[in-house]
This record gives sequence, C-alpha cells and structure tokens, in this order.
Amino acid sequence: MTDRAAADDARWHRVVSLLLVVADRELLTHQVYSRLRDTTGEVGMRELYGLSSTASDEDWEHYHSALSCVERLASQAVDSAYKGSGVDATGPRDNSVTNLLWLLRTTEKQLVRSYREICRLTIEWDYRTFDMSFRNLNENAQHQQRVSDLLTGGWTEHRAQHGMLQAASR
Repeated sequence: MTDRAAADDARWHRVVSLLLVVADRELLTHQVYSRLRDTTGEVGMRELYGLSSTASDEDWEHYHSALSCVERLASQAVDSAYKGSGVDATGPRDNSVTNLLWLLRTTEKQLVRSYREICRLTIEWDYRTFDMSFRNLNENAQHQQRVSDLLTGGWTEHRAQHGMLQAASR
C-alpha cells in the first residue's frame, strides 16, 4: 500500500469513527432536548421551550445525516458497523432543568469539537460530508451558546418552577 493510500485509509477510518460518535451524541441531545421541552412546556417557560423544541428537531436531523454519511462512506449497512460510543442514550436520571442544561452544554461542546475535526479531515476529500458537518457545526455552536447563556444568566430551579426564565445579563 502506498503512503497516499495508507493516509486515505487512515482518514476514512477516522472520519467514520467520528461520524459514529457524533451520531450517538446527536441522539443523546435530541432525547435530552425533548425531555427539557416536555418539562418546560408544563411550567410555561417560552424561551427555553422554544430552544428545546427547535434543537430537538435539528439534532434528530443531525443524527440521521451523520448515519447517512457513514452509510455512503462505508457502502454497507450501518447496523453491522455501528457500535456506539458508550453514551447512555436514555439521558440523565435527574430531570431537573439545571441538570439537563449542564448535560446539554457539555455534549454540545463535544459535538462542536467533533464536527470541527470532521470538517478539517474532509474539506478537500469529501465535500458532501464536509457540507453536512459544517452545517451541523454551526447549528450546534448556536445551541451551545444559547444553553451557556441560560446557565450563566442566573438560572435557578426557583425560576424554573415559577416560569420566570430571564437572563440577568439581558
């Protein structure tokens, strides 16, 4: 095998591996945003309800687009290759709004890093994967920023219970 073929093979394995991790994390964030949407809808927090509704739908799309890229790259069924990253896709046991926001912030940060790496690896190698990753990178960066703003803006369980979501810095 030539050096170039070996490098392409290593890149292919790295990209597929990252896409599988990204798919796993997108499924987790979809489920957590869905849980957060259900929780915040009950107490009338419009801003948080809007974020969680939009992000849940977007992350469901991201999950499927990542798996589609793997299928295309692997030219075989994803089920036979998909092992998952070991993330508990059922989400956290503690459904407090604050706990769900911390989990989302951490996971969105990991997704942004993974998508950046996929973009770096595919920019001149596979335009379709790069395009999907770049689009998802931007959406996840927005999710991460909005969740961070909520956490640093004085979020408390008391406000969550009374439906008074207001960022102190705004």
